[in-house]
Amino acid sequence: QIEQCANLWFERGDFILVASGKMAFRIHSDVLGRKSKVFRDLLNLHDVPRPESEDMMDGCPLVHVTDCPDDFKIFLGLIYDGFE
Repeated sequence: QIEQCANLWFERGDFILVASGKMAFRIHSDVLGRKSKVFRDLLNLHDVPRPESEDMMDGCPLVHVTDCPDDFKIFLGLIYDGFE
């Protein structure tokens, strides 16, 4: 079962990152791409036509990463909220 990260689950997010198959983050490709060239390049791949069998959740494509969910929660929190 994949858990949704409540504070990093945006209804208008356009893709979902899944960390270690455990935690899902629905976020905005333009926000993440603006801060990270690696993610910008990865997310630009989503402009390419995809097979219908591609992983989807709530109508958004899934991007799987092998990173620890807690580490990704900190990383995305810094991108969205900065240092607090």
